[in-house]
This record gives sequence, structure tokens and C-alpha cells, in this order.
Amino acid sequence: MHVVFQYIQPQLLALIGLEEAMEARKYMALAHDAATEEDEYEDSAKDGQPAARKPVEVRGPDYMTNRKKVASAAPAFRLVGVDIFETGAVSVEHICARPDNVMQTVPDQPFAFVLNFLLPGPPKYSLYRNERFKLIPSIVEGNFIVKQAVGSTPAVIGNKLRQPYFKTSKYFELDIDVTSSAVANRVTGLVLGFTKKLIVDMSFLVEGKHGHELPERLFGACRLSFVDMAHAKKLV
Repeated sequence: MHVVFQYIQPQLLALIGLEEAMEARKYMALAHDAATEEDEYEDSAKDGQPAARKPVEVRGPDYMTNRKKVASAAPAFRLVGVDIFETGAVSVEHICARPDNVMQTVPDQPFAFVLNFLLPGPPKYSLYRNERFKLIPSIVEGNFIVKQAVGSTPAVIGNKLRQPYFKTSKYFELDIDVTSSAVANRVTGLVLGFTKKLIVDMSFLVEGKHGHELPERLFGACRLSFVDMAHAKKLV
């Protein structure tokens, strides 16, 4: 089972060790097979509904001295799509390289940052990324046991899970292999059993460890609402 998030950066791609300045000239509108909502941080309502949720707390500009967190600025990346795929017993890494992937089939796309979560079913830059890429989870609505199991503490994923990376001139893909940890496997298995009754927020950022890297800022965020995993597309 795979959950794939695709982000497009409207300004600069200067995160996780990448120094290239990438200007996005247009955005892709991708079909959503799962019930998803883009995080809204503006004051105005969208489609008659209030903003999805309040901003996430991240390390502030003086965190190294006062340990205080502040509300993150709006995510640097724009979420353009979430897809769920069923791959059977085979894990699919570097999913952007598949001939049927939108990164290959649609020409003249802006640069994209892609997260590929490999879930259980029925060198130098890599070290930096593994130590800095951080996820902040939140179960907005759902089972109490699931809320307790997931929590809301920021987690540096690369310290616990295998994270292969794939970079081309068109995209940067980060695969997160949840099956590489027995503990994460069990927690994810629990969550997958309740997805149709859950609203889950996930925020992504690079951890700031020095004063010049603060305040932190989200580069992406997503809300998954009442997702039916049975509707996942089968990849062949």
C-alpha cells in the first residue's frame, strides 16, 4: 500500500540540502481519489467553510535559547495531489520514474517534491536529510486508542525509518518505508484499520538546529478525511 503526496514549490527549493532555485510557472491540477483537503492558512474561508485548522507550532527564531515555539508561516510548498495505490506484496520505490506516473506523462511541469509512504498491507546529503526531515502528525477526529498511539509529537522520521531518495531535474522524491520499523508497522496497521473514521493532519518540515535556521517553517501539510483504503488504485 502506498500513499503518495505531490508538492510543487512556488518560490525557491532550498530545503533538505538542495540549493537550486526553482521557479514554478504553473500548477498541476491532479485528480484526487482519496478525500483530501489542502491546508488553508489564510484568514478568509474557502468554499464557505472555515480554514482547515490553526497553524502548526514550530521552533521559533530564539528556540535555541528560550525553547519557545511559534505558529509556522504558510507552507512553502503547495499541495497538488494525493494518490493511494495498492501494490500487493511488492513495494514500489521511485514511483515518479514509472512510465504511467504524471511526472512522466505530462510535459512542462514545474519542479515537484514527492513523498511516497510505503505502508504495510494485508552519503552526506542523505545523512543530513535523515537527521532533519520531520513529520508532525495529528489525529483531528477519530478513535481514542488511535489518537494515543499516534500522538502529536514531532518526529524526525529518518532516525527510525528507511528513507531512500530520488532526484532528477524534474522532481525530488522521498520514500518513507514504514515497513522498515516493527513499531511503526504496528502503529500504522492500527491506523489503517480505522481510516474511514479518521481525520488526519500531517505537516512536514526541516528541523532547525541552529539560530540561522530558525524560525522553522512548514514546507507542506495535508489533511486526509475519512479515507477508504479499499479504493486504492492497483499498480501493475
